[in-house]
Amino acid sequence: MKLSELLDTLTCNGWEQFNQSSRNDRAWLRLTAHEITIETMVRSKLLSRKFAINTLNHFCKNEHYETELKIHGLKRNCDELTPYMYKNSKSYRFKYSETPKDVAMPITDSLIEAAKSFDYATFLNECVNSRPDLGLDFQLNHITALAIKGEYGKLMDYLDSFKNGNRLNFLDPISTEMIDRALDIALLNSEDLTSDRD
Repeated sequence: MKLSELLDTLTCNGWEQFNQSSRNDRAWLRLTAHEITIETMVRSKLLSRKFAINTLNHFCKNEHYETELKIHGLKRNCDELTPYMYKNSKSYRFKYSETPKDVAMPITDSLIEAAKSFDYATFLNECVNSRPDLGLDFQLNHITALAIKGEYGKLMDYLDSFKNGNRLNFLDPISTEMIDRALDIALLNSEDLTSDRD
């Protein structure tokens, strides 16, 4: 079985190939399941008696990523990798006699199961409660989580600090404009949260 045959089978089962690699032993694929975007780099290798498939897997909650894009003022580029919240890697071994369908289903099933088990609520709360001094991705997750959770007051404090020349160790490109956009989202979400309680 060739990797190209496996990729054809995966795309027929809902996967989308993107970010094309110049190497013929690997490829990036994307699938959305349970409101989670799964992106996986599939690599193939021939062993002495079996066919090996190794995957590097990224998982991202769609709501989180779409909110982050709004804060950035950007639109999604489907040719680029999605910023991940959680990643893992898996290895599979198959007999040479197995068909691409025999190989594709276990890979798909295991990745969907991993997406289902991702605890986004805990991830979101951790992002809200932690303002990292380093790591742009971590800082963006923090700002995004505050917007989603409707934490208007905390974002307002950040905006005031930015305007007074204190960036609170936030890295570029986090700017007053981004905090402003996060505030707009937080205000809408705080109103939604209030109406849910009424």
